[in-house]
Amino acid sequence: MNSQQVIEKYISCFKKSEQKSNLSHLKTRRLGAAALFLGALGLIITLVDIFWNRSGALLPGFIPNFEKYAVVTFFIFSIGYVVAIVQCKTKENLECMIKILYLSHAIFLVLNNSFISGPVLAGTDLLIYFGCYYLNRQQGFTRSWSRYQRVVTQLKLLKWNVEEDIKGTEDLYIARKEQQQEVILSKARVKLSDILEKHAFERQTDIVGDYLSTNDAAFSWIKSLKK
Repeated sequence: MNSQQVIEKYISCFKKSEQKSNLSHLKTRRLGAAALFLGALGLIITLVDIFWNRSGALLPGFIPNFEKYAVVTFFIFSIGYVVAIVQCKTKENLECMIKILYLSHAIFLVLNNSFISGPVLAGTDLLIYFGCYYLNRQQGFTRSWSRYQRVVTQLKLLKWNVEEDIKGTEDLYIARKEQQQEVILSKARVKLSDILEKHAFERQTDIVGDYLSTNDAAFSWIKSLKK
């Protein structure tokens, strides 16, 4: 297997890792963004009810006393929804699930009066948002996707440079051509080794660093509450 084939093999390998990390990155980022928006909406509705609409709920709700069952149902739905998001295998499925999230919240707001739906939306969605943020930070999904994407780009550029340099030797006589191509491939092997070594070092540093920093931050916050 020559150097070009080795580079192509690593490109394919890292491309798969990039796609896997990208899907995890999208799950936490998009679900977190949607949950933050909906949680903020629930918080705003709650504050409006408390300070400007004490005489009655901002949204009366279409089904009286539905909140007796709706709150528990909504929490169960939220747990099931998060599990379904985790199981998504494609970007298209993820986008469909995000649309379902907005639709379900709209239905929940319409069916329940805002005295109930506001706090429930705020509490549940903000909890999901912080969970997504913490998970992304601890597992390093975004950092991992970015790192793999950079390595794939570097390998593609390396492959392109090798191909162009070899094409430039086509007009040389055979002995000179083989000598120049060997020099080109030798330099490519050194560059490839440097890219892989740097990636391995950064990956290990990121894994340990993300895990320790997020857990240290969480425990520091818990300790601050005890003071």
